[in-house]
Amino acid sequence: MEQRLPADFRPSHYQIDLFNLILHPAFSYQGRVQIELDILQPSNTVWLNTKELDILDATITFGDLTLKCNAIDHVQALERVALIFPGIITGTKATIIVKFSGIINTALSGFYRTSTQSAQQSQHTTSDHAYVLSTQFEGCEARRAFPCFDEPRLKATFDIQLEIPDSLQALSNMPVKSVTPQDNGTKVVSFETTPIMSSYLVAWAIGDFEYVESFTKSNSGRKAVPVRVYTMKGLLSQASYALEHACLVLDYFSDLFEIDYPLPKLDLIAIPEFAHGAMENWGLCTFQATALLYDEATSTLDNKERVSYVIAHELAHQWFGNLVTMDWWNDLWLKEGFATWAGWLAADHFHPDWQVWDKFMCEGLQTALQLDSLRASHAIDVEIRNGPDIDEIFDDISYLKGSSLIRMLDGHLSREMFLKGVKGYLACFAYGNTTSADLWNHLSQASGKDVASFMDGWIHQIGFPVILVSHETGQLHLSQERFLLTGDLSPAEPEAAVWWVPVNPILLGYSQGLSSKSLRVQFDLKTGVEMVKLNAGQAGFFRVAYAPDIFSKLLQNLDTLTAGEKVCLIADTAALVRAGRTIMIELLQLLSSFRSETNYFVWLQVSKALDVLNSSFSDTLADELSRFTKWLVQDITPTIGWEIVPGENHNETKKRALIIKMAGLAGDKDVNREALRKFEEYPTKALHSSLVPAVLSIASVHGGLTAYQRLKSLYLQPLLTSIGHSETYLRALATCPLPEAFDDYLEFLLTAKVQVSDLHISANAISAQPSARKAFWDWLRENWAEILLKFDGAWPSLDKFLRQGLGELSGSSSEEEVRSFFSDKDCETIGFGRGMDVVMERIRVNARFKEREEGALRNWLGDQGCRLA
Repeated sequence: MEQRLPADFRPSHYQIDLFNLILHPAFSYQGRVQIELDILQPSNTVWLNTKELDILDATITFGDLTLKCNAIDHVQALERVALIFPGIITGTKATIIVKFSGIINTALSGFYRTSTQSAQQSQHTTSDHAYVLSTQFEGCEARRAFPCFDEPRLKATFDIQLEIPDSLQALSNMPVKSVTPQDNGTKVVSFETTPIMSSYLVAWAIGDFEYVESFTKSNSGRKAVPVRVYTMKGLLSQASYALEHACLVLDYFSDLFEIDYPLPKLDLIAIPEFAHGAMENWGLCTFQATALLYDEATSTLDNKERVSYVIAHELAHQWFGNLVTMDWWNDLWLKEGFATWAGWLAADHFHPDWQVWDKFMCEGLQTALQLDSLRASHAIDVEIRNGPDIDEIFDDISYLKGSSLIRMLDGHLSREMFLKGVKGYLACFAYGNTTSADLWNHLSQASGKDVASFMDGWIHQIGFPVILVSHETGQLHLSQERFLLTGDLSPAEPEAAVWWVPVNPILLGYSQGLSSKSLRVQFDLKTGVEMVKLNAGQAGFFRVAYAPDIFSKLLQNLDTLTAGEKVCLIADTAALVRAGRTIMIELLQLLSSFRSETNYFVWLQVSKALDVLNSSFSDTLADELSRFTKWLVQDITPTIGWEIVPGENHNETKKRALIIKMAGLAGDKDVNREALRKFEEYPTKALHSSLVPAVLSIASVHGGLTAYQRLKSLYLQPLLTSIGHSETYLRALATCPLPEAFDDYLEFLLTAKVQVSDLHISANAISAQPSARKAFWDWLRENWAEILLKFDGAWPSLDKFLRQGLGELSGSSSEEEVRSFFSDKDCETIGFGRGMDVVMERIRVNARFKEREEGALRNWLGDQGCRLA
């Protein structure tokens, strides 16, 4: 079905008026939108996007004529309405006025409400102050708040006017122009006109807020921009870091892209419940509270990194997405891939000691490779099948594969040439729309290379290659084929998909740059080469499979590799074992080689590989895997200790927490004794915030029902004291092994105490435990109706919940059960069709992995038993 509106009219300006807001119990409002139109094709029908709105009346004026709409035809499947007039609309300009009414929903999209206890309150109230009303219009949810031309390319300017209770505040994209008191206890807040922009970037928020303010630097003729961070009452002390960082990042991007931030102000606001990490609305960025607020005393270093990165990501969007916008959602990666890359770039600029590119390799790159190794993945440039499909492509392909390709291009062209092309792209298309071809053209002009010739395949083909490496005397042989975790590549597939690959080999003794778009290449080796390692710096988006003798040489020379290269070697080897492309013993030998490793990110990747083994085999090999883990960390555990050393490196602090958690969950008695002691004293006695997640995880697993009840009470405490750890508590609660605790936890998830936007966190924690997966799956089937009521239209959140909760099931019977259960659940229409395809394939991968490798793992662990005891 055609997803785009007919091209008869194009908007140039909106005047949006919302009034008669009834906050409780109806949560309704009335509205009037006046749209200035350019007439492109005479017609008697104006098509607008609408969703869950009642259209009350419409008139259109063109020339000297004003016509009243004589028919309103809703096409709900396409989320649009036809306003039919008794005459042909001709000329070049027209003005349409539409009166409508709507609801302030609870679906976390459109114009929605969140009921939240004030930080100083213990109970919810029914006063106006108990609610925050805000918007989330991306991808196509502006139509849920007002009738509009809800497509990225149909840009316009916007005037917004809101009638609100006089005790509340209203924010929008632009500064307040005027406030007019009314006689009925309300006031009308009008905002200045926005720049030309897409409808999905329109935003407003209404509530009882407080804020902190600062300014960007004024230099080189640039005006200082006022920046504010808004919070609910009582949380303002946690906004200081975000404010400082936002000012720095806004200046950084203005300098980097050589285009000043174009709006007169920037507001960032923490929304009590938010389906996404954040949203880049131009001039009014909205955030999940844990992505914006940071408390130096109670928040973890991971919290700080998240706040730093998410702010940079959203501010990068002020250029990539807001100033220059993709023409249609198939090119979503143009803004999300760029903003993700730029977010990491800014984090690295301001925090070089964080080693964020090693973090990216460990988390961002590997997450993208994992999804893209499934047939259920999608191309970066993806066909949009329906409205809900737009929400589903806000995934690891658009964000993380997109940013990985940007990083690969940046490395190949050079930072100087890459940024030269990017600056030209932004300057050329400011306030306009683009496609991938426009970006390639500007990068080609800057670099002198035909970028489209080697990058088009990366955005139009699904998946990525594995580079197969072997050698004969004096020659290195490379070939490529698509990598699939299912391991079921058909004979025709290697010839069907060929990627340009920046191989970048490291040859111990010399280095050589190499890139190729060939299926097979070979080149001569110089005399004396002892080791071969491809993908120097890990900039390429591919995996590498080494012949056994080459892999053996790598094991002997691990100390010559960077931390990022070690991370990717572990990840590649683990993925190759899962796909059946190499033997289990290679992974186990590799992991065993890192007992004396000192780098945090290498240990993090080791722990991720162990997590995969535990997830797949701990139902039968739990004791053996625990002994293996304890043996891996037994030398580093006593040396790392529990005490934070003043002034120590950021990642040293994180490494301590990771090792403690690994040792404790593997059953180290000394670690667990100390962790339980600290848990008994927490939170009365201070515990360094970086250690809290590890201590809580250990306490949940080993502390019994008493620990579970204490964790639950911590989660339920007032928001003022728990904002930094609420997600940690929720995750830890899921890991208590007692059946009565798990039953209580599942029941707890359906109460109002747990936010819809946090349910995927619980699902992820549950799915990591083989003993809990089947019970969760049974519970989900038995309570499906209640689960749908809980999500109440927040279908993107449901999609995340299902992907996280069901993707670790294993066995052909599980796959068939899932397929059968969801066969009549209208997955495509609701918006989790792609997600269920991913879940089904992951179940298949898990089953094949377990069946194929369990014997080899059991034998190796048994053979090593005396050493691991």
